[in-house]
Amino acid sequence: MKKIIYSITFLGLAVVLITGCNKNYDSSISYKEFVNKDVSTNNITHKFIGKSEHFGFETGNANISDTEKQILIANFKQRKKTDKFDKISFYVKFKGEFWGKTYWTKGSGESFNKYIKNTLLFEDISHLDNNDVDSFSHTTKETFKDDISITVEYCLEKKCEVENLKLEFIE
Repeated sequence: MKKIIYSITFLGLAVVLITGCNKNYDSSISYKEFVNKDVSTNNITHKFIGKSEHFGFETGNANISDTEKQILIANFKQRKKTDKFDKISFYVKFKGEFWGKTYWTKGSGESFNKYIKNTLLFEDISHLDNNDVDSFSHTTKETFKDDISITVEYCLEKKCEVENLKLEFIE
């Protein structure tokens, strides 16, 4: 009887160690609607998520038409537990040209957990004239999926790594 109890206890401990017990580092990434009164979710032409080994985001929305051009990337998550970040940066490019970034550095006054939870990238260039262009303005509804790329650079104790986020489009 003691062998059975020890076996069950060992098996339970092994499951906890293998699956992890910290809920702050959920590796799953699934699309989430973004709720914010200042950002319209009407007329979305592209919905997408992004994943890398350590990070991801659950909300990617683009609205690209003849009269509107908007992009929103939000609901960032840490997918794999890593401690002691010195800095982290997310970079977005269109057709290989830099569009925007968000970053956090240790000592910035904001905790990493708050940064990752509250980060969002948003731009509405519908009102811009042809003289105010950036790399997002060069993408079209038809080429958006091929044009966009997102990378994350993070530094741990002075050693930096770069990961490309794999984008998955929701149909």
